[in-house]
Amino acid sequence: MNQALTPTTVSDDDYVHLSHVFAGGDISKASKSELERFAVILSRPHAYSHFTSAGFPQMCETVRTLILVRISQEANQEASNISRIALYISIAALVATVVQAVVAIWPVN
Repeated sequence: MNQALTPTTVSDDDYVHLSHVFAGGDISKASKSELERFAVILSRPHAYSHFTSAGFPQMCETVRTLILVRISQEANQEASNISRIALYISIAALVATVVQAVVAIWPVN
């Protein structure tokens, strides 16, 4: 499946919104897709000019770290779901083994 990439437009309002999100401390509640959008905004040419020189690297690092956290959370959830399925399969196998053992031991007349 070959999908064409569509260009992302970033306006001054996007930079202002991102600044407000950081200033308000709401960045930690951002979803993975929001964080990906923030990463795109921060990676645009001259994005640094919209923020303070000290704040820009910190914003980039924060977004990067939070994306890694979200990816890790998704992986943990996936692993938890797989573990649950494996547990159910193991229980079914144990029940089948017990039934086979009982049938093998029970005298048939």
